[in-house]
Amino acid sequence: MEITDETHFVDDSDGAQWYDSDAHVLYVDPNHDPIGSGAWVFRARGENSEIFRPQNSFAPRVQLSSPDDWEVAFNADGNVSVYEWRIDVGDAIEPGRSLGLDHLITDVDQKGDPLLERLAAWGQFTGKSGRAGRLGDVLLVAREARMGTLTGNIDWAEEVQGLIDVAGERVRITSAESPDSWLQFSSDESGHFELALPEGEYILSTPFPLRGDGLDIRIQDGTETRVTVKADAITDSGTLVLGSTPPPVIDTEPGFLFAFDQSSVDRLERFIHDTMAHYLIPGASIGLVKDGELVYHNTFGIRRNAGQAPVDDDTLFDSGSVTKAVFAFAVNRLAERGVIDLDRPLHEYLPFDAITYDERHQLITARHILSHQSGLPNWASQNQDGRPDIAFIPGTEFRYSGEGFEYLARVLTHITGQSTGELLMAEAQVPMGLTENTVFRDDGTLTPRLAHGHADYRTYESKAQPDVHAAYGMHTEARAFSNFMLGLINKRGLSAEGYQEMLRPKIKTDANIPGLEWARYYGLGFQMTEPPFGMAYGHGGLNWGSVCLFEIYKDHNAGFVVFTNGSGGSKLTQRLRHFLIAGNDVQ
Repeated sequence: MEITDETHFVDDSDGAQWYDSDAHVLYVDPNHDPIGSGAWVFRARGENSEIFRPQNSFAPRVQLSSPDDWEVAFNADGNVSVYEWRIDVGDAIEPGRSLGLDHLITDVDQKGDPLLERLAAWGQFTGKSGRAGRLGDVLLVAREARMGTLTGNIDWAEEVQGLIDVAGERVRITSAESPDSWLQFSSDESGHFELALPEGEYILSTPFPLRGDGLDIRIQDGTETRVTVKADAITDSGTLVLGSTPPPVIDTEPGFLFAFDQSSVDRLERFIHDTMAHYLIPGASIGLVKDGELVYHNTFGIRRNAGQAPVDDDTLFDSGSVTKAVFAFAVNRLAERGVIDLDRPLHEYLPFDAITYDERHQLITARHILSHQSGLPNWASQNQDGRPDIAFIPGTEFRYSGEGFEYLARVLTHITGQSTGELLMAEAQVPMGLTENTVFRDDGTLTPRLAHGHADYRTYESKAQPDVHAAYGMHTEARAFSNFMLGLINKRGLSAEGYQEMLRPKIKTDANIPGLEWARYYGLGFQMTEPPFGMAYGHGGLNWGSVCLFEIYKDHNAGFVVFTNGSGGSKLTQRLRHFLIAGNDVQ
């Protein structure tokens, strides 16, 4: 890789990151798996080089990397920098195979200079390391191979036209003789594509079945064209027309959950299987509670695309922000005993040094934190300057904040002398029966049991945190978590007055329940809504390709919980709410 730049800047100071310097990042995926298993990521900045987190990959060739597998030489001559790499990809080098390959070049002109948009890559898109189709493709061809030209067009079927622009739409071209030989090619603004290929038979298909920001369009299964490329000739494949497939029909009456019995199981499981297949959700764990017991529980699918290990009763899912509800329950118990005053300004217990520049920090209370009225951001790292801010006078508006929960956890540790993990165990897990199959930190046994998150054909390396957090980090499954739900239904651990206060709406959020007209509110750590069936409360979670939700319908002593390991899980949680609760009168 030869880079010409006005200046070559390398920051060698302690703590400097690769993106603080002019650098070259090389991605190599010898597996080139269509479902994405994770590429090698090599990084070099001047004479400094490294292989970045090979353990994050699910490809054994990458995970078991040794220093003998790669080397890089660097030379700078004036304004020209040259990086020369040698990567041992083993038997991946042979005619008829294809590789994933890409480059990322960073351009920094001085210390502290933000990168902004000065990044250059070969293939399209960012987030390349684990996503199939985000690297460039290299098709390995025998020296004596005869080449032809393939042309064609991509277009949307009538029912999809106007919803998605055909410009830049991609087609996957796979050798009919060797599934290991494939590449993806983007069309121009009119949907036309043209490229050179060795003579032979190929299958043209769509690489990604789901489209739209809301994953609301599913490309019809089996949409493909077969074509034979002839040497020294132009072969026109015609038009690959991409039609859509509607999601599974919701055919239940409102309140299906409240009448659920064993005769309902087949109907429910058909809906779950069909919805998971439609939205490409690898795995799920689902439970229904009713009349004081767990009336249904089952697991579905696989833990991760790479490896195909099935989800079972001991598979643990990343629960994301569902953790907040468990922590909030613990806080409400402590408040009921007078350990913390929910209305006393938190800075009187323990200041949050990073926000003392704003005098409004003196108004923030635990009640504001639990109901997301503190004004703090979700995470300070998401702010442009990386600092936490306060967006409004605490108690006057809604702003979802994980940062606030972490501050409250620090306050409680200061007051009680107990860690967040100790408080969760004593105040939530033990009284609510959430001790089995529930992990808040990496205890050394978690990794083999994990359901890894997936998004856009990327498999994330799900893992428990080294420390316990209040806002996220719990790993559990539906059967175990149902105990927490049954504890809430049976009003364990708090007085009747305590439950009434915890589940009293404090603030209306800025969005309704997706797909419904049900307004959302927050109480003290729980999300609430008021559908036609009486008040419902619970919490959702979303983290690195894992989506989950639990909801309890107060007047019916019933609820459901669903954990998934795919970004399409947002559709399963929404549509399961329709199937079990809203029914077919609302789509």
